[in-house]
Amino acid sequence: MINQIQQETQKHMQKCIENFTKKIKKIRNHHISPDLISDILIKYYNAYLPLKKLAHITKENNNTLVITPFDNITIPFIIKTILKLNVGTNPYSVEEKIYLPFPQITQENRKHLIKSVRNEAEKYKVSIRNIRKKMNEKIKKIKKQNAIQNDKYHKLQIAIQNITNQNIQHINQISIKKEKNIKET
Repeated sequence: MINQIQQETQKHMQKCIENFTKKIKKIRNHHISPDLISDILIKYYNAYLPLKKLAHITKENNNTLVITPFDNITIPFIIKTILKLNVGTNPYSVEEKIYLPFPQITQENRKHLIKSVRNEAEKYKVSIRNIRKKMNEKIKKIKKQNAIQNDKYHKLQIAIQNITNQNIQHINQISIKKEKNIKET
């Protein structure tokens, strides 16, 4: 039972880290990445599909993404959606490709992007702490039912706190790495 609770705690916290990693991949750094736009939902035949399912997205250079739709009919839908979302570029199409030229990042933009990374990191740290709280409440209920002894209860609390500390440290490391990438010129 104790191992099961520890594994459940780690599983939930790992999911938070995965979501955090996906979220900050969408925050631009000094090099643009197809991840910035790959999950944008495009309306196509009365359904919303992520862009990565409708087109191949590549990086032409440090500031330009190229979208090659699998079906040319989607070109106006993709351009319209990107313009509507205001991702910081004006797309244009040439033949069967859509080009997204992104401007260079200014010092002011860098500060804003770093602030966004820190805010996201804090949100996910709070989520991890909430998981810790739920798991501690769960083991408290088990203790009240006399299903575990007092010393095992305290060991489990310490184990959950250690798992929490490790995962928060992992978020900090990911956040610092992203901030470093944003600061590079």
